[in-house]
Amino acid sequence: MQKEKGNSLLYCASVCLAYAFVSVAITFVNKIVLTVYRFHFEQTLILLQLLVGTLGLLILSELKMCQVPRFQLKMARQAFPLAFWFFVYVVTGLGSLRSLTVPTWSAMRRLTAIFILILDYFIDRRCGTRFHPF
Repeated sequence: MQKEKGNSLLYCASVCLAYAFVSVAITFVNKIVLTVYRFHFEQTLILLQLLVGTLGLLILSELKMCQVPRFQLKMARQAFPLAFWFFVYVVTGLGSLRSLTVPTWSAMRRLTAIFILILDYFIDRRCGTRFHPF
């Protein structure tokens, strides 16, 4: 059943649209919570969103709508540095969302990848490989 859905153009388009909708919606919800309601606890907001997302994945997994790999301590140790720096990225992003407009915040957030590539070049003296999709 999942292979049939994965091959469907309509299914892929609906997943992309759902992701785009949720991404925009969470940005506006966060902006409202941080500015209108003057909520000053970004880490708590992130933790709640993480718990809701995890609970959603577990429910979808129990309903056999998605597959979640089993927790492995070795994998968790390997992923910890990436998870930690992503958490820092999200916290600083939410902190900046409070004082910037949504379009400015979105543009600055998208420029982060370019900044990381430039920094990586100057620190490690290496460039990324070219992407060849075909």
